[in-house]
Amino acid sequence: MKMLNFSADELLAVAEEIERNGYIFYSKAAEAASDPSVGAMLRQLAEWEEQHYEIFRAMRAGLGEREKERTVFDPFDEIGLYLKAYASGKIIRADWDPESKAAGLKGLADVLDFALAIEKDSVVYYTGMRQLVPRGLGKDKIDRIIEEEMKHVAIIASRMAGLDY
Repeated sequence: MKMLNFSADELLAVAEEIERNGYIFYSKAAEAASDPSVGAMLRQLAEWEEQHYEIFRAMRAGLGEREKERTVFDPFDEIGLYLKAYASGKIIRADWDPESKAAGLKGLADVLDFALAIEKDSVVYYTGMRQLVPRGLGKDKIDRIIEEEMKHVAIIASRMAGLDY
């Protein structure tokens, strides 16, 4: 197996993209929501995604030149396999346009189903990412974001429980 190297900068860039897409998706879905309480929930989720984006942006901006180098050691290519699964869309939907997706969903159930899927995807990615980020570079912030993403899953699942599928 070929060993892959990648940097904290690359991991954080992906995290920024995940959060930016989440923000756009939730914002557009909130605009289209006919139920005011659903719109409020989606706007709150958008705000949280924006906060996460800013955390990752700040973490990335704070990286030194050495930390931007491809230095993650992966002798058994476990991370490489994970990233291949990621890149192929098996973990995170890497090829979706959040604005189009929000516009294309039909009804609250579809919006919540998709929202739940992207939140779960985020938890999976950040849990893997957590293993690679040194404590001094924001591992505690990633832990907090994982907890928040898990709360998002609970909020969405709770809302879904009240729907007739």
